[in-house]
Amino acid sequence: MRLLFSDGDNVALAGLDAYGNWSNISLTLDEAIAHLLANPDTPNLYFRASAHDGSRNYAACNCTRAQALFLDIDYGSVGHKRKSPFKTVDDALCYLLTLPLRPSVAWHTGHGLQCAFLLKEPCVFPAGGGAAESLSLYRDASEGLASMAMADSAFTPEHAYRVPLTINSKAHAHPGTPDVRGRLLWLEDWRRFGLSEIAEAVKGYGIADLLNDTPALSQAPEHDVCDYGSLPQDLRDAIEASGAERSDRLFGIVGWMVRLGYGDDAIAAAVAHGTDFVEKFGHRQGGLGAEVRRCAAKIREGRYVYGGKASKPVRVYNVPVPVALNDCSPLTPEFEAVLGRYGQVTDAKLLPRVRDAARFHEHLHSTRASGVIESGCGAGKSVWALCHIALHARGARYVYVTETVEALHRAADVLAKLTDAGVGRVHGFNAAACKSLCGAEHSWRECRRNDPGSACAACAFTSKCPYYTRDRQMRQPILCMTHAGFIRAMEDGSEALVDANVIIDEGLSPFDSWSATHDELRRLASVEGVPQDLLQVLFPYTALANAGILKAYGVDGSDAYARRNFVYRSEKDTAALAPAVDSLRQILARGGAGFGPNDTETVRDTVAGIVNFFRSTVRCDASYAYTETRDGIECKRSGFDLGGGGEWRSLWMLNASASLAPFPYPSNMAVYACPDLKGNSALVTLHVLRANPTKARQDLSVRLAQVPMVFGQTMRRHRRVLVCADKDSERVEEIEDQVRRVCGEDAQVTVLSRGRIKGVNTAGDCTLCLLQGLSTFTGISDCALHACLQYRRTFPDTHVFNDKGQPLWDRDGMRVPAMRDYYALRSLDEIYQAVWRTAVRNDRKVEAVVVVPDPNWLVALYRTVMPEFVIGSAYKEKAGAETFTRIDGAQETRMWNWVWDEGLYGVGVCNCASGTEFKKADMAAALGYAEWERNRARIMALLQGVFEECGPRTLRRL
Repeated sequence: MRLLFSDGDNVALAGLDAYGNWSNISLTLDEAIAHLLANPDTPNLYFRASAHDGSRNYAACNCTRAQALFLDIDYGSVGHKRKSPFKTVDDALCYLLTLPLRPSVAWHTGHGLQCAFLLKEPCVFPAGGGAAESLSLYRDASEGLASMAMADSAFTPEHAYRVPLTINSKAHAHPGTPDVRGRLLWLEDWRRFGLSEIAEAVKGYGIADLLNDTPALSQAPEHDVCDYGSLPQDLRDAIEASGAERSDRLFGIVGWMVRLGYGDDAIAAAVAHGTDFVEKFGHRQGGLGAEVRRCAAKIREGRYVYGGKASKPVRVYNVPVPVALNDCSPLTPEFEAVLGRYGQVTDAKLLPRVRDAARFHEHLHSTRASGVIESGCGAGKSVWALCHIALHARGARYVYVTETVEALHRAADVLAKLTDAGVGRVHGFNAAACKSLCGAEHSWRECRRNDPGSACAACAFTSKCPYYTRDRQMRQPILCMTHAGFIRAMEDGSEALVDANVIIDEGLSPFDSWSATHDELRRLASVEGVPQDLLQVLFPYTALANAGILKAYGVDGSDAYARRNFVYRSEKDTAALAPAVDSLRQILARGGAGFGPNDTETVRDTVAGIVNFFRSTVRCDASYAYTETRDGIECKRSGFDLGGGGEWRSLWMLNASASLAPFPYPSNMAVYACPDLKGNSALVTLHVLRANPTKARQDLSVRLAQVPMVFGQTMRRHRRVLVCADKDSERVEEIEDQVRRVCGEDAQVTVLSRGRIKGVNTAGDCTLCLLQGLSTFTGISDCALHACLQYRRTFPDTHVFNDKGQPLWDRDGMRVPAMRDYYALRSLDEIYQAVWRTAVRNDRKVEAVVVVPDPNWLVALYRTVMPEFVIGSAYKEKAGAETFTRIDGAQETRMWNWVWDEGLYGVGVCNCASGTEFKKADMAAALGYAEWERNRARIMALLQGVFEECGPRTLRRL
């Protein structure tokens, strides 16, 4: 008590009697200590967190000063009103011991843990003569600590905490629960904190404020005054209309006027022309104006779109800037000549749209320094890039970046035929490229350029090997690299990029992943030369890094800390890893020395993985996130940030699906699209299955896919079929059997595995694409780590897993918005890329079977890369019956475990021209709803960005 209070302070003690009634008393410090010592066996003794003003009131305004911040951490279910993330006292203690800030004092209350963070200087409140903002500073710091510790929300200065070593009795609320005496866990009064120090440490914890990250209408109103007669006629009709659901109608009208830029007073003046609204709200406190302001406040916060029962739309981070083709300069005769040579060299017939796309791309490159070009698959992005480089390489340095080594060599071969400028090929060790040269199979361990003992030293093909002749390749005026090579060149500050014109084919992802088991990391720690604090440096706040202290408290055998937080490490934190990573790089360079005889290769792989993943960058713009699981550590890295530009002269990405990127491009990398380059999504018919495209649900997807295969009217005409499936999938044979049963034994099936789909052009004759065997879900931890990097926050796994360790899937999907959007956008990109491997690239009609969990995914496709696709059919799992007419004319009814999905099929209404109007009742019916008014929030949430309300009874296509 003398640590928490000073001489002259009044201490507020509290008690809870057998009936659950509270009592309070304010005593001097000496009197309070005497009272507690005289009543050691009295149950439920408490002290309030701050010194008291001596009055009979015990609110925050009666607190004079505090010398500590406190936490109250529950565990188990006995005696608690809400569920705790911790099951046992060991779980809670293990977590408390690994917090970034370790408490000065901690005690076990019998059913929970409480602790105090002693302050270097007291926090003096207004009642004690302190500053007016001191209360909010205390509360904010305490709230941050509670978020960090997943503690009970007890962070006010008047809150009561149990006196250590006293009796905890729950008999009044939970009869039969035995009394428990508390115990002191530790007291380290030398451990003190500044309030600002705590505030700084906790500011990156928690995402509660982001879990409803609906887009806000934050722009300032443009019109403070409303000329009612100048309002659109349909808006005035809506205001003056009469009928039921006046609250909903008012809300819709206010939202309408907010979007038109009117301020609250202007809206209130306009709405006052509606007698229905004046009659209902005019007599309430504040009148109609107060109701209008309440609605407008909600709308401007962004919540108006959804409502409590409305699902969330997929967030599109990158909306393209339109550039009209007429605004682009015509192609020069010199460029036309290079296009002609390209056609001869590749034996390709260039369609008019390829020339139009080249005109658009050439215009952007000549008028802007950087950006992202979104032109559809097959539009000729690579054609333009190679022709542009061939034409201009004599006067400038060019770096062309491809996704794979195979694509790199194909591009270099074409460039070598289009220009006499030297073409360099730079990539890391590639087993396939190595074997194609020397005919032997080698690993990266055997082929080391600067090692006289490597296989390269005795190889007869080194003069032709780009890997071995890297230095010579780097000096060429045209340089072809892979995505991975370009990222490494950025990180190293390579001179190859200085003043270069960089063109990147396909989107460049900054993300990389790595994982290791607990055993691998423990084995690594035993290697000679490995820094003793390596795990603490790389993965602070984990049980693995704090094994010593956990063992000292007897909780080292607990798995309590496993999967507790997704931890964000900033650019500064990542840059600070350089000395530790350098020491590991030296261990890697010395070969087998220091490794145990039985685990040389395993440890070497672990060292190599850490060195590669945590490598330092000259730009110091890398960050990472990690989480500790029951098996080990999972990490995700954001390797670079293009927001600050670079040493290059220009940088352009060519990405057919840039609007589906699961992260926002920086402001200096705007996405551009040409609306005059019409895509061919109208040639695509999707047969949609409602299911989650995960491995766990793949059995349902494959089984449900039989329905459109059997009942699709045009399925039997397909003779060339593309099947996209997971790598080494056991479902491929089953899907192929389905194809041959429907399309005939002579049907030719092309199989592409996940990870090898994008950029492949071997399925251009296929007119049917089957994706039911493709699991686009990358794993719950991958999604959470992505959210961690995007939010730049650390957050607990209670937002990701339930208390049984199962993923939290709400009606709308994953609970964390950034996780939900990442899953959707990545999946939709895979769907788009897979479908565009088929004959649609060659302007032929195609059909595809796809799997989506809800209609929002389909709407996102309409809003982005497939604005005109047709929904041919839609099904979901449910017991039902199908009546059909046999060949002899008789009707027959069969029972099925599937039914038609009106909600998915109805989304096809989005396939209409801009400006098309629908009656709201018709829209509701099309989407499977019985009526409009009751389902307005759901429908408008689904159609956000596609339709807008243009009157009391109509919607208009944007």
